[in-house]
Amino acid sequence: MRNRNKKYYQTLLIIFLFLNSYLIFSQQDTGIWTELHPKVPRVDYWGVYFVNNDTGLATGELGAIIKTTDSGNSWYNIGTNYNKAIRTIGSYTGEKIIAAGDSGLIIISTDYGETWETIQSGTDKNFWNIQFVTEKIGWLVGEGSSAFKTTDSGDTWINQPTPLSGYPYWDVSFLDTSFGYICTNSGLILRTLDGGFSWDVKQAGDNYGLYTVNAVTRMKATAIGFAGKHVYTSDGGENWEFITYLGDESYKIVFLDTLKGFATNIVNGYETTDGGRDWIVRYDMNRGNNITFTKDENGFIVGNDLILEKTTNTGQS
Repeated sequence: MRNRNKKYYQTLLIIFLFLNSYLIFSQQDTGIWTELHPKVPRVDYWGVYFVNNDTGLATGELGAIIKTTDSGNSWYNIGTNYNKAIRTIGSYTGEKIIAAGDSGLIIISTDYGETWETIQSGTDKNFWNIQFVTEKIGWLVGEGSSAFKTTDSGDTWINQPTPLSGYPYWDVSFLDTSFGYICTNSGLILRTLDGGFSWDVKQAGDNYGLYTVNAVTRMKATAIGFAGKHVYTSDGGENWEFITYLGDESYKIVFLDTLKGFATNIVNGYETTDGGRDWIVRYDMNRGNNITFTKDENGFIVGNDLILEKTTNTGQS
């Protein structure tokens, strides 16, 4: 009788252990587990900048700044108290790094992103994109027709007069200190030939907004926006040709040379090999908000839900 009871309880124990093991693995498979102490903030990331092949920074919601010193293999958190979305980050040499975001936030670092100081911007508008043209000259664009220029490596910023009032300036692209574009809503693109002292406004296709623009050469430029609206110029921005709707809106275009480039979008990504005239879908680029390349063929994408993607072969994979 005792042997029969012993076998009975042994059988129950085996069944219990099997079910317990199944439940544990089932939890893992269905993604129920929660990371209690993440190394970096689990937020949407908007900006990315690499000082060199190894050292880079990404910025995002709630004042998040994360840093890598091993070419993106691992990242650590740079704690801040800003609690605002930091949407863009950039530099020319890396000696001074500027980041900017919501409510007119501009911050500067002189130790490769380890510590940051606030710069008074004089505005409460949200900034969206930054570009440094030289070590001294840079541009910051954002909502409320914000087109801020620095001539001292980012220590001070002055809002430049533009023909439009109250428009969100989504992206900026200067080919040199004189020639550049800003894209905005209503299918409008601003162009300057004199370093931002004066601007003309061009209608690019229909009234759908354009969220990112890139001056590939003096004559060629490409822009993408709402619903993947794609426009292109081959005459230095005098006229913009509507090409197609690619399907998904894009937030950033980057070129490796005058032919090969990539664009992020809210679902996948796009690639061009003819200077932005034509784009194909890249399904291995996931939900990117921003993209950058180093001089050593490495590329990095940051995006929603802590998307961090890397290529080590100039975007082939």
